[in-house]
Amino acid sequence: MGPRRQGPPQKAASATGRSRGNKKKAEKEKPKRPKNHHDDPPVDLSASVPLPLQQLLLDVFKFALLFPGNDQSGAGGRDSSDSVSVQHPEALECSSAELNLKSLIQTIKSHLYNRDFNSAFVEANEELLRAYALRWSATRALGYAGILKGVCNAIFNDCDRQGSECSTWEKNRDIRTTNRIVCIGGGAGAEIIALAAVWRDVLASWNNRAKDNIASLQAAVTDLSIKHDTRSGASEGGALVKESEESNQYVQQGEHTASKDINDGGHDEDPKQTPSKFPNLSVIAVDIADWSAIVERLTKAIQSPSVPGSKSHPAPLLPSVSRDQDQDQSGGFDISFRRFDVLNCQNDKDMKLLLRGASFSSYGDNNEDALHEKTVLITLMFTLNELFSTSITKTTAFLLKITEWAEPGTILLVVDSPGSYSTVSLTGKAKPDPDPGVSATVDERNDVTLRQQQQQRVYPMKFLLDHTLMSVAAGKWQRMAAEDSRWFRRDTSKLRYNVGDGVGLEDMRFQIHIYRRLES
Repeated sequence: MGPRRQGPPQKAASATGRSRGNKKKAEKEKPKRPKNHHDDPPVDLSASVPLPLQQLLLDVFKFALLFPGNDQSGAGGRDSSDSVSVQHPEALECSSAELNLKSLIQTIKSHLYNRDFNSAFVEANEELLRAYALRWSATRALGYAGILKGVCNAIFNDCDRQGSECSTWEKNRDIRTTNRIVCIGGGAGAEIIALAAVWRDVLASWNNRAKDNIASLQAAVTDLSIKHDTRSGASEGGALVKESEESNQYVQQGEHTASKDINDGGHDEDPKQTPSKFPNLSVIAVDIADWSAIVERLTKAIQSPSVPGSKSHPAPLLPSVSRDQDQDQSGGFDISFRRFDVLNCQNDKDMKLLLRGASFSSYGDNNEDALHEKTVLITLMFTLNELFSTSITKTTAFLLKITEWAEPGTILLVVDSPGSYSTVSLTGKAKPDPDPGVSATVDERNDVTLRQQQQQRVYPMKFLLDHTLMSVAAGKWQRMAAEDSRWFRRDTSKLRYNVGDGVGLEDMRFQIHIYRRLES
């Protein structure tokens, strides 16, 4: 007799069966994805804009804010990108009025160290605000440009993705619709200039893609003509000749459109009947302090051909296109500022208008020819932690207002300082312990200190943000990306920014969180 055949024990087989059964049951009980869940590719946080465009971005800040009274409507700039006096003799004449940056920046740093934000911003004069923007906004705009390019490519995913799927951007390409980006705490201008640079880069990419499509169509028509020449038969040949001529006419029309520079906006067709080639974008900077003068200066500099540029990226950063002009080639880029206290707004209608946008029509909101605004992105760049530090309750309520009023598909972008710098205390306005007096013993003083420490509970900003959006507002948001610490490092050898002592470019370390609003 041979050895007994060994097999798996009966109990083990039974356990395996139970395991399989439990697995099937678990698969059946998997929670369903929220409605309108997107399987978009992750946001490309390594995106960047070309170096010449980064330099132009810096020159816009320098031209707009360093000297008062610059003529921002002169002739085109030259290739020099570092000397205002060479490009603008008027700047040299008023050099005596140049900002005393060193003194102003020391004043700002003192206010920030003491957490006196009213003195630093709300009660600050224009010179102090200009100094802040020159010192901090310019270097942040460099880092923001790459972040915003990655986010915009995720929102308007037809920039990088192939296929016929209609993106949020494509849905809003009708000339009557304006895509809105709301920048909470964006009065200092970093988001505005970064978005202008990204917009220019996006338009250039689309323009190049249009030319590539025309080239492909030309090749197809040429191939069609060759096939016609090799065929026989008068009737068939005549049909092919007609078809080839029609195709060539279509290609020539496309060439005429694609060959126009993105700065040109000529179009003879009725804009109400013809969708624009490039969508319109409106950037709204929102801040509790009055940054309107700074935003106005930056807006003029963005549109000024007098800012120094390069051969590959000449000024202006973006052309000036009014609402009354045709925008089929340039894509309207509108900038506005609104002074608004998001934590103390008592009017839901104002908050809804700020976050969602509006429709304008001479014939009522239901008219087909109404001009529609659609918010596609809300940003909180180095702002949310300060809001939490001011009031956790009010900031949580504000995030829930965003949840309530943001339309499905809207992106929420949060960028802030990483690590221990992004913590808040939950002590609130608790009454301090009474002073034990000079006669108190060391033990009594230590007891007071211990009680004060026990009253404080410190949480990371990212925890409060995630708890609000993913737990309190469960099912309303999809997390697209999150990183606790990331670096933006500038090109130190090629970028120049000479505006005065104590002001230079810096690398930027940040945490980033990106959410997409889902359908409720």
